[in-house]
Amino acid sequence: MSPRDIARAARRSIEIARERLRLGDALLVFPEGSRSRSGQMQPFLPGVARYLDAPDTWVLPVGIAGTERLFPIDAGELHPVPIALSFGRAFPAGALKERTGRDRQQMMDLVGVAVAQLLPHQYRGIYGHPPTTNHLPATHR
Repeated sequence: MSPRDIARAARRSIEIARERLRLGDALLVFPEGSRSRSGQMQPFLPGVARYLDAPDTWVLPVGIAGTERLFPIDAGELHPVPIALSFGRAFPAGALKERTGRDRQQMMDLVGVAVAQLLPHQYRGIYGHPPTTNHLPATHR
């Protein structure tokens, strides 16, 4: 795909997501943009913050561990393996916007920290050094 086609597809994806959120659906987003080759968290992409623009949007951090064995990066098929899911406390996306001055990378880094805190240390990658709770939205502490 050309860069223009990719941008068009991304815009369309966000439009569909906003419509689904408006209808009351939940949206599952993987903000790293691709699977990690190391199994550790990579930086969350700032563009993903666009999914949080709709009013009254909430973020539910979810840590997923074990997927590197479920669908290895170089494999073409899924493998049955145990996977661990951990759910954090939901918080309003508006709290991220206020705390960061709407800086999209900072917003996503805060979400990354919230997800990392739900994972075993070996998966936390770039978000492996937890900041003080002052960096998290008030409803998450």
